[in-house]
Amino acid sequence: MVYIIPYFLLELYLTIEVGSQIGFFGYLLWIVITLILGIWLLQNAHISMINNIFSLSKGQIDKSRDFMMPRVPIL
Repeated sequence: MVYIIPYFLLELYLTIEVGSQIGFFGYLLWIVITLILGIWLLQNAHISMINNIFSLSKGQIDKSRDFMMPRVPIL
């Protein structure tokens, strides 16, 4: 299995290199950026959940107000 990893990396590099020459580099960049953004959002989802639980327990959730804004300072 260890011997296969360099071949996978070489294939990935060659695919990206050829793809950037034929014009899908922008598409690849979009995929990488949205992947990073999605990972960041998943890592910070617990903060939003905690803020909403605190708001619910204090009775601060109101339909006429935007309750998605953080109530607890993020350190």
